[in-house]
Amino acid sequence: MARARLWWLDTPRLIRKIVWVCIPLGVIAVSLGVYGDGHGWWDDRSFLTNLASSFASLLFGVPLALVVLTHLSAMQAEVAERRTAQRRISDAEKQFVAAFQGRLPTANVHETAEKFFSLATHARTVRRAIHNPTARAEPVSAVAADFLQEYRAAFVDPQAWGSHVGRRWNVLDQEARPLAEAAGLPWIRAGEVHDVTKSVEGLVDAPDPGRLLVLASRIDEGLQSGDPNVARSSRRHRGTLEADLDSAAAWCMAVSNVARFISVRFPGS
Repeated sequence: MARARLWWLDTPRLIRKIVWVCIPLGVIAVSLGVYGDGHGWWDDRSFLTNLASSFASLLFGVPLALVVLTHLSAMQAEVAERRTAQRRISDAEKQFVAAFQGRLPTANVHETAEKFFSLATHARTVRRAIHNPTARAEPVSAVAADFLQEYRAAFVDPQAWGSHVGRRWNVLDQEARPLAEAAGLPWIRAGEVHDVTKSVEGLVDAPDPGRLLVLASRIDEGLQSGDPNVARSSRRHRGTLEADLDSAAAWCMAVSNVARFISVRFPGS
């Protein structure tokens, strides 16, 4: 009953007025027709009989047809709107995935998620290992060598690539999301959107692998030198290298997080 009432309230006001006028008139016309049949009003008046019956049918048929056609048209428009929204959302999703994965050396987002998570873990391990390099017999550059090789192979220009991915994510969040909400389509949870946005923002900030290698070499030079000035410079370089390794780990985790989101949200990617 409530659904029928809502259906009626969704009908345009003009059509509702036509229904309120035509249906009572139709009832009156039918009643007069039945009464006339009983009293012989229509005897030998075949044209008038057809005209009256057609008019009575018109009073019922027109408003009912208007109501039904109006809602059928609305349903068709809603279906067309949903299809258009789905197509535009799908295009925005594909562009986001292509922008993210297109320049990475990995084959797909599943491999990206695992690869960069491993790199983030490796960066933290190296960072802990070089925190007190004087206690190590091995040079800092040697400790960081494996990580730097893997990091260099996976590295992409964070400013250009991260900014491009960010723009494609903004299209999803600011253009595709309202379309999904208006069409009643499922969308990403607000908390998940917040987390992905933070990860996408983190894609633009990563230290260059060459810089990390230079810092490691300068730390080794300071440890091997007896010059106090060189030693002080070495300690500053060590602090910078530790901060850069933290940044590298954060960047790798941001890449891994976005890749995991894509693999779950867009499983066909």
